[in-house]
Amino acid sequence: MLCFRFSFFILIYSVLSLADASTFTSNECKEAKFQTEIVNSGSFFGLLKNDLSIKKDGCLFEIKFLKLKWLLDKTWKVDICREPIHLKVSDKGSESFYKRVEECQGERKDNQRFCVYWGELKENLENYGLIYAQGARENLKSAHGQTYCTYLLLEKYLDEGVLFSKFKKANNIFSTKPKTKEQSPVRESSHQDLSSPHKMEVKSEEKAESSKLDVSEEEGTQEADQKEDESRPKF
Repeated sequence: MLCFRFSFFILIYSVLSLADASTFTSNECKEAKFQTEIVNSGSFFGLLKNDLSIKKDGCLFEIKFLKLKWLLDKTWKVDICREPIHLKVSDKGSESFYKRVEECQGERKDNQRFCVYWGELKENLENYGLIYAQGARENLKSAHGQTYCTYLLLEKYLDEGVLFSKFKKANNIFSTKPKTKEQSPVRESSHQDLSSPHKMEVKSEEKAESSKLDVSEEEGTQEADQKEDESRPKF
């Protein structure tokens, strides 16, 4: 009997743990408020640390990356519910903002600095956040889950240009933007065979007519030669 009760309590605890660790929703991620810090060993045999801190208050993000204690110190501020889509960067005591003009695959020069700072932030979240954060990424209470939530929201806002709202439910942040497929070049011969069969028929008819003309010309020349032979004086 005691063994049955013990196994029953273990089953209940497992179910509650799984429910707590289930994947968070897009709206839960957007509405969440948290503050997390991820520290990992850096250079000089791990004496110098890399420190990534994330502070989220609803739509507002403040992400600070401190590398080698004080040598590299940079802060990104992003409001995913504010337009135009932009990010603020504090570096060496000065703060600047950079607006998103188009996708970072474009060639516009006025979009390059935005792409550089967004690419740097994304790389830091991946290399020093998602790789080193503790816990399961599906759990919004863990450092890994909070970093993953931050990564998804910023990717939607900064990379894809999706604007969120404080008063509406969030869009699906787990979906990825479909890539445009490149059209394979069509061969000229197959294109002509499929799209314009009447042209081929016209060409075949032209060939038949030309062959008839050639035959008639040959017959005409033969008759002319015969007449020529008959008209010649015989010796």
